[in-house]
Amino acid sequence: LNLKSIIELVIKLPGDSLIIQYGAIERIRSAIFSILLHGLKQ
Repeated sequence: LNLKSIIELVIKLPGDSLIIQYGAIERIRSAIFSILLHGLKQ
């Protein structure tokens, strides 16, 4: 899963379930943070 597909997933999330959407965005943001940290270590 690359950054572009992650961003597309965020955009495609249903807007009517905002709580689920924000929860998913938080999980994705922490996942991106972990990926960036992992990439910096290599």
